[in-house]
Amino acid sequence: MGVTVRSWGTTPQGAAVERYTLKDGAGFTACVSTYGAALTALHVPCGENSRDVVLGFDSLDGYLADARYFGRMVGRFANRIRGAAFELDGVRHDLDRNHGRHHLHGGSAGLHNKVWSARQVGEDAVEMNCVCPDGESGYPGELEVTVIYALTGDGLRIECRAQTDRPTPVSLTNHSYFNLGGKDGHDFALRSERVLLTDDERIPTGDFHDTGGVAVLAMPGSAGADVEKAVGGFDEYHILAAGHGAPHVVVRSGELVMELFTTQPGVQVYSGGFIPAGTRGKGGAVYGPGSGFCLETQAYPDAPNRPEFPSAILRPGEIYEHATEYRFRQASGRCETNTGE
Repeated sequence: MGVTVRSWGTTPQGAAVERYTLKDGAGFTACVSTYGAALTALHVPCGENSRDVVLGFDSLDGYLADARYFGRMVGRFANRIRGAAFELDGVRHDLDRNHGRHHLHGGSAGLHNKVWSARQVGEDAVEMNCVCPDGESGYPGELEVTVIYALTGDGLRIECRAQTDRPTPVSLTNHSYFNLGGKDGHDFALRSERVLLTDDERIPTGDFHDTGGVAVLAMPGSAGADVEKAVGGFDEYHILAAGHGAPHVVVRSGELVMELFTTQPGVQVYSGGFIPAGTRGKGGAVYGPGSGFCLETQAYPDAPNRPEFPSAILRPGEIYEHATEYRFRQASGRCETNTGE
């Protein structure tokens, strides 16, 4: 039980990186790197065994070479901003074009590429902090960001906070790829009110598809084997129904069930179709399209260019804060052990 920390290498720029390991008395273990504030492992008790349910790499080098945001925090604005530009209070701001002619996940200098400071807070929690300077990737204002990873007894809670000295768009999320280990794939049930429609570049059109209150998705087994089917999977933003204590997303796979709760208005549900084939992951695993899925809780994509969407602008004196919690339980049967610390 508790929190331990060890050196985990250095970046090409010479910045030292550490990895924190959190353990609780319920059998959960989480590992978090100060590079990208990345969740590098999440071991979940399953019967008498445990299972690491997030994809990733055995060493820092894997994350330094990764272009698909494995496990890392992204922002200062998650998802896409059309044309890599927006207007705020009458002033146009041009952003880093890192996704064709658009802007994605905060640009090349986003949170995912930063080395964060960290400290233990509480018995099984770690707080990470970083500062995004004014003008970085084209965004106005200096942004101070705090992320707390905490074990909860039945899973993991991620809390995000931010403050700014100038008005700026903010939408932070964790970009972990999950795989619960079931051989027959994953089934998703979302308390979804609507799906945001997008064009062929995945930019919101402003239109929606009503779901009737529940959306059901399926991700086939043998993840990564059927490349064409995986690439044609799902990558869509769901507007979530209000709270009332029920999980916003339930994912089932074999013996494990994962429940997601969030204070964010929506979630980007992504079936990992663009994980490069042949990606070498933890424990000698080979990843490819469809090897894992993401549940990216966040503000509406392209909100800075869509006044009809809920505002994602943070102003001086305000505090941006949200929380996402992943809870796990065993469905039935006996879980097999998989590799991990």
